[in-house]
Amino acid sequence: GRKPRRALLWGTRERGVFPNSAGPLPAPFFLCLQLPRAFVFQPAGRTLPYNRSEGLLRTGAGPDFQREGVLNMRKIFIPVFCALMLAAGTAPAEAPAPTDEQIAAVVSREMQKLDLESQYERTLRLEPKEKNRVTADAVKQLFADSDFARYIVGQMRQVGLLSMKDPAKVRELSASLGRSLMLSLSDKGASRLPYEDQRALIAFSLRRALTSPNSRACRSQLLNDPSLSSVSEFAAADHLFINGLSVQAYRAQMDRVVRATLSEVKGTPPVRRATAAQKELAAEALQRAFEARISKLDGRRRQQLLSALLEPRSADSEDFCEAMKITLRSYLDLSGEVADWAYEDLFAGGR
Repeated sequence: GRKPRRALLWGTRERGVFPNSAGPLPAPFFLCLQLPRAFVFQPAGRTLPYNRSEGLLRTGAGPDFQREGVLNMRKIFIPVFCALMLAAGTAPAEAPAPTDEQIAAVVSREMQKLDLESQYERTLRLEPKEKNRVTADAVKQLFADSDFARYIVGQMRQVGLLSMKDPAKVRELSASLGRSLMLSLSDKGASRLPYEDQRALIAFSLRRALTSPNSRACRSQLLNDPSLSSVSEFAAADHLFINGLSVQAYRAQMDRVVRATLSEVKGTPPVRRATAAQKELAAEALQRAFEARISKLDGRRRQQLLSALLEPRSADSEDFCEAMKITLRSYLDLSGEVADWAYEDLFAGGR
């Protein structure tokens, strides 16, 4: 019979599947920041057929390692940005307008005083409760960094937040800005993390898919698109995943998100990029790993899964979810230098 087209989920660049979200902050999962889309770093996009000239497969669905994911970013950052606005308004009206650096210094100090743990216990309701403290500590660690605080204040000034008078508009734009900034920084910063962390992010995305209660929720999570399932289904799947993590696993993921975010703000270490020759070798190794797994299925089933990778949104959700699990496992099957090169290309490609 006709040999199916070679296609793999390489990394997705729209909302979605791979960290990227270092995501869920939960997204930063991504529980965020991803701090939970939790920390989840999730690249997602459209799967393309294998192309040697491009190195690793570019796909359309990738794992969204840190997007809408695990925790509600709004719940995490509304208190954070309210504190920012409070700090921005501490100077008397007749005093000279404070500089971004002065505001950032106040923000860093005031953030450490906030009882974020209690706030998250009421809004995020993570179990065990120690995870709420882990989340709060991660957010405070970010704002304790002067470079991060200055960056955030600078972004707020650019969109006009520091001069807004309407509290409702301030809260809405602050939450939106906070979420988009955290996800962008943590996703991009994942390309600066060492190999071991990148591998852990891929495994994290796979675990998220494996804990989904059904294929609809699985696809919705992998593509970070709640519209692909019901809102309650999507929320329940994320809650199940996050609360199923041990405190140790949750803390480790939050640590990756924080490090990825700060690395991106500071611009160091440099983004790890594979050479053209390294990409070629990594692509071939990834193709072999993928084919070794999918070859265990009959021809018709193989074609269904490959087609699902090419059209992730219109394909049967069960087909897509199974194909993504095979793809993620194929990345994890790699070892040694080729694995390092494959992960470098995957994460750097999302920038």
